[in-house]
Amino acid sequence: MGHRISARSVHCSSTIRVDGTDTRWHEVTWHLRGGAVKLMFDEELLQRHIDDIKRLLTALASAAREFAEDNLIDRCIQRWSCIC
Repeated sequence: MGHRISARSVHCSSTIRVDGTDTRWHEVTWHLRGGAVKLMFDEELLQRHIDDIKRLLTALASAAREFAEDNLIDRCIQRWSCIC
């Protein structure tokens, strides 16, 4: 349904120099009707989300390891106190 309430705009340009090198750019934007905000969809859009997920998973793995190590030490102390 989003395609019915929004409009897509594509702008691109290319310049070819005499030496054969070229410069190109491409911009895709979406406009929501009645909204003043310009939505940008760039090459890094997906990568930003992947980076956010990576940060969350890193924090989760670190917390899980700390929890496991703390509980392992507690279990070892309990076992040793029972033996002694």
